[in-house]
Amino acid sequence: MEIILLFVGVIFAAVGGFILYDRAQFIKSANLSKGSVVGVRTKTGSKGTAMYAPVIGYVQDGVEYQFSSNTYSSVLTLSIGDEVDILVSSNDPGDARLRNSPDKVLGGIFLALGAGCSIAFFFLFEINAFSLGMAAFITFALVFQFVASLRRNHIYSLDDLKKAIGEVRKGNAGQAFGKRVKGNRGPSNAVEDGGERIITDPAALKIHKERSKAPAWVGVIFFLVGIGVLVGGGFLAQSRQEFLEQALPADGVVISLESRTTSSSSGGSSTVYYPVVKYSPSGAGAVEFTHDTGSNPPSYSRGERVKVLYSADNHRDAIIDEGWANWLGPIIMLALGAVFTFVGFLVVKRHWAGKREKQTGRLRLDI
Repeated sequence: MEIILLFVGVIFAAVGGFILYDRAQFIKSANLSKGSVVGVRTKTGSKGTAMYAPVIGYVQDGVEYQFSSNTYSSVLTLSIGDEVDILVSSNDPGDARLRNSPDKVLGGIFLALGAGCSIAFFFLFEINAFSLGMAAFITFALVFQFVASLRRNHIYSLDDLKKAIGEVRKGNAGQAFGKRVKGNRGPSNAVEDGGERIITDPAALKIHKERSKAPAWVGVIFFLVGIGVLVGGGFLAQSRQEFLEQALPADGVVISLESRTTSSSSGGSSTVYYPVVKYSPSGAGAVEFTHDTGSNPPSYSRGERVKVLYSADNHRDAIIDEGWANWLGPIIMLALGAVFTFVGFLVVKRHWAGKREKQTGRLRLDI
């Protein structure tokens, strides 16, 4: 089943690469301009969370246009009337995007996830008759489903596919929504549009903005947890570096697989298999140890020969030599710590920015 990792990796990498390429091509022929927030599109996410995308109005050659951001967020940061930098296509004045759109970040994330899944595939995939047969079967099934999906959408050639991608891209990022925002409907001035709403009333938007804010204590917890994970990752990296600097090599063999089952809060369970390795240190008898990393499906099989790194002072302090993957644990911890710290910092920063904004508004009223 490791072949699924490769397909997921290729799809994610292709999506990320397309996002980055499309943005780079658009920037080449775009001009910097100014726009203002005239509304916010809102929809309900998969978990019932409200998602928001600003609607931007701008003027080109005396003609008014509107477009919606192609990226939704659960946090509402812009207000109606805010001025923003936009990029307008020199070939089509109705095709515009936010200058500070998170497209490049989103594309980079997809590209990194795709690369990670692809690397994991090549690390885990074992070439044998069964795995090659399963890979061929899954490949055929996925290709069949993909072709059937294209035909259901009347896509029969590469030109049809390019046209469909262009329509989706423009529909998300550059088509005008001016014809859809027709006027007031109720106190919230929210216009129904294909299952979504466009909020154009500042008072109603302010309520949504307050609801979308995460409490400051959530940011503080994320920040502290992130710092703790970063510190733990730093210690783990230092410990691994010290071990690798003095570790001695040896040949070993996997004699068994140790299974460890963990239960989740939803009542399910998962099993991870850790290889138990037997090797003979220089000048000593045979020693057994359990590798510190496990997986499901197992990355190793019984009887498989492996390279071992062990401590001269403690022969049971040993690992399977996996090259760059020896650093996988510290890398994951440091990456998670950085993400938690960054998210916590953003939440706290937005909380204090909103607090300063309220204080500024009160001072203006007092004056």
